[in-house]
Amino acid sequence: MKISGSAKCVCFTLKGAEVLSPGQYSESYDPCSNYRNKRGLQRAIKLGAELSLCLVPPDTRVQRDSLAAMARKKLYRPIAAMAKKIREYRALKNRPRDSQRFALDYETMTRPFTGKRLPVMAWEDVKNENRLFTLLCRLHHFGIGRMVTRKSWLWAFEEPCYWVITKVKVDYTAENMDHGQAWGYRTFRGRTSDEVKEIPKVMYHDWRMVPKHEEETFKRCTPVQEESVQDVPYPPLLRAMILAQRQKEGNLDTEEPMIDLKRFAALQKEHSSQKQMEGTSV
Repeated sequence: MKISGSAKCVCFTLKGAEVLSPGQYSESYDPCSNYRNKRGLQRAIKLGAELSLCLVPPDTRVQRDSLAAMARKKLYRPIAAMAKKIREYRALKNRPRDSQRFALDYETMTRPFTGKRLPVMAWEDVKNENRLFTLLCRLHHFGIGRMVTRKSWLWAFEEPCYWVITKVKVDYTAENMDHGQAWGYRTFRGRTSDEVKEIPKVMYHDWRMVPKHEEETFKRCTPVQEESVQDVPYPPLLRAMILAQRQKEGNLDTEEPMIDLKRFAALQKEHSSQKQMEGTSV
């Protein structure tokens, strides 16, 4: 296509169409055949087609990147944005509730929503233990301020492990209001966290309520001092190389070569601080 009065080429860029340089343009490949008249251009803009008009001299070679950079930015379409928000809201509103996802048929030990069957090792706990909200729904204010623990923690650790509940969000669509989310402070092996966290695995049949008159006794714990490891042995290949070097030098030392972790940590810290002072090349 040519413009009268000057030897220039008109090049249109459509969304999804390949960008051509002026030398590659041919009549057989015309992406704008449907948008030649003025009414067609107005209709294309209303439909949201990305159309850019580039006046390019025929003698200059323009790369595809420069043509793409010259293209007009995508227009903001408020109706499309509103429709997207509505779709997201409907998907959020129609998502399955916890009472639907974690419902359990106690006769077949399967979840009706997913059709999956519980492991055989969990059947005994399902019959004898309770979910977290099965315990909380019986208490005043859903047990805010109370202490709960898990059977697996009682069996695995001697130190006290428990949660102190501070916030509860109940699924009121459940039949007995025995589903939802809970938050609190976690104490694991005698160490209490300073921030409130969401309690995981509330749907497990593994939870037990600590009676109020036993809370102080349950909290008592003598903190165990952890033995910090200072030295670790070398990997087998490095150990063999060190022993071979000693034998080559005539060193009769029979001491086992060990890695000093404190020295290694100090060197790593010094290296990181030096790198931070020097900075990185941009």
